[in-house]
Amino acid sequence: MSRPDPQSLPSIDSVDSSVGKICFSFGPFNNRAIRTLFQQDVVSIPYVMPYWNGFIENICWKKVWMLPHTYLLVNKIKEVSFKIIHKYYPANHYMKKFKENINSNCSFCNDHPETVVHLFWHCVHVRKLWQDISRFIIEHIYEDFTLLWRDVLFGFFTYNRNKRNHFYVINFIILLAKFHIHKCKFTNRKPHFRTLQKEIELYFKTVKCSTNKKAV
Repeated sequence: MSRPDPQSLPSIDSVDSSVGKICFSFGPFNNRAIRTLFQQDVVSIPYVMPYWNGFIENICWKKVWMLPHTYLLVNKIKEVSFKIIHKYYPANHYMKKFKENINSNCSFCNDHPETVVHLFWHCVHVRKLWQDISRFIIEHIYEDFTLLWRDVLFGFFTYNRNKRNHFYVINFIILLAKFHIHKCKFTNRKPHFRTLQKEIELYFKTVKCSTNKKAV
């Protein structure tokens, strides 16, 4: 098969293409148009979405990504959920891949390998924390409340519209609870509900005078 003669190919002016008309124009909004072009073509679906979709049905990913940004929170709190969902939270079992001599057992109970699901859900000390949180929510916020691992992982998004304010507060508590567990892991302390309560109270005092609409 002979190679085509470059001279016989039709001449294409890049400026006349749909992309060229954007990239080579000199209009006042040219940079914005180029940025939109790249966002449309380059942004890809995070690999973790198909992974979690294989275990849990009907995940509202748009709400999952936006949830931590709904509140006036420091990045350290947001990062915990982000790392868990993206499967690179530094649990001991995960870090064993990079450092062989690390103790892979749970930082709290020391009886089981410290996977993310163990650290944030199955560990006896963490289970006690979630039980206390659930009891508090049932008594003070929403009496029909139940908590599953998927709710800790992603938050609550399926509920009656008249319960929107209730679950706004519940999702906030879950975010701070995950951060509390994270802090306890790295400060060699056991998670405790009363300590979490004090941290939540401190948050309210901190944002009390804030004019930011995200302040709870």
